[in-house]
Formats: sequence, C-alpha cells, structure tokens
Amino acid sequence: MAYRPESKFRALGVGVGPVVTETCARQMAWGVRRLLGADAAVAVTGVGGPGGSEGLPAGTVVIGVHARGIGTAQTHVFTGTPSEIVDQVVERALVALMARLRAH
Repeated sequence: MAYRPESKFRALGVGVGPVVTETCARQMAWGVRRLLGADAAVAVTGVGGPGGSEGLPAGTVVIGVHARGIGTAQTHVFTGTPSEIVDQVVERALVALMARLRAH
C-alpha cells in the first residue's frame, strides 16, 4: 500500500503532482506490475475524507488497471459510510480488472 504521495512517487514511479487523477492511477497500476512482476495490477487512489482534498470531495476515487500492455483508469464519486465506500470501490475495481483481462 502506497498511502502517502511520496510513496507513490518513489516506490511506484508516479510522476510528481496531484495524486487523485486518472494519470496517477494508471501510473500506479503500471508501477505495481513492474515492482512485483505481475501480469496485471489494480491501483486505487482517492479522497478518503472526512473532508475533501485537491479540490475534490470525499468519496472521489480513481481506479487504475494495467494488463496486457494497456493501462486504463476511471474516476468515480462514491457515497455512504467509509465501510460502504470501501465495498463499492472493491467491487468496481474487480469489475474493471475483469473487463481489462477479457479485452482482446
């Protein structure tokens, strides 16, 4: 887990800048694949709350997937309790990973 922005920059090779972006999520997923030698990786970055960050509201999450040489990312805004948001993020991340693996 690379919770702090500095960890994302150093360990995963993410470019320095805002971390709640689709570019960051794609770079994180690629960095995880590279670091672990994995065939596919999922990365999640977002605003956990209680308040906003980077001008975004709490519950804003970007899910990145890298597999088969292609990285994708999508931004979502989830609502609910922290536990409910985590459940929604996990479900959406798995759907995104399966979609990427099923593509060509």
